[in-house]
Amino acid sequence: MIRLEKIYLEIHNRCNLSCPFCLAPRRPPQTMAGDQILRILPRIKNIASTVCLHVLGEPLFHPEFDAVCDLFTAWGIPLQITTNGTLLHKKQGVILKQNSIRQINISVHALDSLPDCHEFLAQIRDFCSRAQILRPDLYINLRFWNYQNLGKSPAFQFFKSLFRFDDSRIDIRWKKSFLLQGRLYLNFDAQFQWPCPAHPVRSLKGYCHGLSTHCGILTNGDVVPCCLDGNGEMVLGNCLVTPLEEILSSPRAQNMVAHFKKGELIESLCRRCDFISRFDKKAQGAGRSKPVS
Repeated sequence: MIRLEKIYLEIHNRCNLSCPFCLAPRRPPQTMAGDQILRILPRIKNIASTVCLHVLGEPLFHPEFDAVCDLFTAWGIPLQITTNGTLLHKKQGVILKQNSIRQINISVHALDSLPDCHEFLAQIRDFCSRAQILRPDLYINLRFWNYQNLGKSPAFQFFKSLFRFDDSRIDIRWKKSFLLQGRLYLNFDAQFQWPCPAHPVRSLKGYCHGLSTHCGILTNGDVVPCCLDGNGEMVLGNCLVTPLEEILSSPRAQNMVAHFKKGELIESLCRRCDFISRFDKKAQGAGRSKPVS
């Protein structure tokens, strides 16, 4: 039986922002309806330990976001949410009352270019303060995935000052997350380029956790190997038509996993993925014979 740590579920593929670092969507605007989510929840529960509302789009922008959260609570499926944070002040009521929501990832670096940046930062600050009182068990990651430009980031300067954070400690080669208080963290990483068929091939060698620890489900039910296939270039099947476990057991999916284990990239998009470079060391060790003890 296939088991995954996480499934990335895209419930809404449009966002209220247009960040320059994000993938330009080529798919039509679409929202996954509540009845569609309800159809796939039993299949998800049998396979994944948790669900993260993420791929493309802003999940809090979903017109029935409150009802979606209720579904996950009813099914007892732990939920993570990745958001740009601009709608937290409107949705904090439902987020803080739903025990099924275990973690919030806030892409704070997305706010740097907004004229009302500090207004949103203050709202995020207030959300974090309220969460620590009402939901001390809730993990909150304030993401700054613009490591190269922290000095020019108004958002980082805001939280650095707020928590008197010593940024001389930051070195993402060794550590990316820093505890501030309770379960509130600063999370740092370098900006990456989303994979695209038009990009040149980066490497034929590489390793990825796609399909071994996670997969993605797009708004129309299409299943993709990971959350970086935002335009559905490697659709393995549709879980509104075919059982999810059958899709993940398909020859194409299993062939990808087998090649990842050998440090090989069999799919064209994987060969053009910049994010996958973070696992190069693991790829170098993949497929090597273990010494006989």
